[in-house]
Amino acid sequence: MHWYQRFTATADDLLEEPLQLIFLEQVTA
Repeated sequence: MHWYQRFTATADDLLEEPLQLIFLEQVTA
């Protein structure tokens, strides 16, 4: 598991899903 996958898994618990999707867009941009 990459660090950002671990982060987004944690973020999913802490943040709303749209914010996680925004983060993923920044990573994959």
